[in-house]
Formats: sequence, structure tokens, C-alpha cells
Amino acid sequence: MPGERREREKQELRQHILDAAYAIAEQEGWQAVTIRKVAERVEYSPPIIYEHFASKEELLLELRREGYRYVQAALEQASASTNDPELRLVLMGDIYWDFAWKKLAYFQLMQGLGVSICDPTKIGQDAVPLRAIFHKLIQSLVEARGAQLVDVDDAVDTIWGMQEGLIHITMQGRIAGGRERARKLARKAIYDLLTAWSVQRPPGTVLLAAVNLRL
Repeated sequence: MPGERREREKQELRQHILDAAYAIAEQEGWQAVTIRKVAERVEYSPPIIYEHFASKEELLLELRREGYRYVQAALEQASASTNDPELRLVLMGDIYWDFAWKKLAYFQLMQGLGVSICDPTKIGQDAVPLRAIFHKLIQSLVEARGAQLVDVDDAVDTIWGMQEGLIHITMQGRIAGGRERARKLARKAIYDLLTAWSVQRPPGTVLLAAVNLRL
């Protein structure tokens, strides 16, 4: 039907605009992304771009959400690939690390590196699905190993912050041994933190300290 075709074409153009903006960011950095540059790349006038995105900030916010959706899909796929919570943690950690380098422009936008998104109230919810994935993962890990965590939310925040901090300083060349050693350090840090936060149960139960993350 004509109406359905117009809506499909509208959505295709919207995605074309997003792809063009991301391509500019990959080549020149996020500061180089402007409505005019995007319009030139998609061969439309700036007013057409504004029909889809009211401002550059709105465009960047949607790209930021796109980045989170991208990594969320990859993490969910990894999570579904095994029933072993220990292996799942390793796989998901590795995927997030790979994402940071393979999709660097997305990672920079999600972290606010080299670009400023003015309204923080619009971006706070973007990471909620990722937090939920890691929350569920850590909870399933400690339960599977007969351990008990005092506060899973604290564990999620600390592990997430540690992972991203290691990624940042590795990107700056401040980790001897580079990415692979930093990845191993991240795995070990996760194990050490979860072990420290575990609370011993009655005799006969398995403690998280017995977990081997296959480092």
C-alpha cells in the first residue's frame, strides 16, 4: 500500500542518515559530524535531515542508543550460547572488549569521549538493558557456585567501571602488554572482586573462591 511504502522509505532514509553520520565519525571523529556534512553525504538538503532529527544532539542520542542496541544484541547472543555462567561471564566480557575496539566510534559516543551530549536526563536509560544483563549474569554465577553477594548492584557498578577504566587506559597505551594482557587483567579482577564480595555459607556449601575463570 502507498502509505506503507512511504513509511518504509522514511525509515530507510532515517537509517541512511544514521549510517552516514556514523561513517563521518569513524573517518573524522564525532566533532566533525554536522547536519550539513550528513546532508551532503546522503545527497539531501539539511531541511530534509531536520525532518528526521530536530537537532544534531537528537541525531547523536539516537546513534548512542544504536550503539547500546548493537552491543546488547551481541551480549545476549553470547549469553544464550552456553548454560555455564562462568563461561558466559568470560564470553560477554570478551565481547564488550572487542566491541570497544571494533566499533570504536560507538564506544566513544557511549562514553562521551570526544563529544558532548548536553542533556544527561536523555541518556541515563540507555545503559539500563546492559546493566540488567550483567546483573542477571552475576546473580546466576554466585547462585550456581553456592556463594552469596552482599549487593549485586554494587558488583555490577564496580565491575563495569573497572572494565571501562581498563579499556580507556589501554587505549591510551598505558598498559604494558597491550590489549591481550589488559583483557586477562580484567578477567582476573572480576574473579577477585566476586570472591571478595562472597559471603561464606554454612559448612558443606561451595564458595565462590573455588571458581576458576579459565584465565
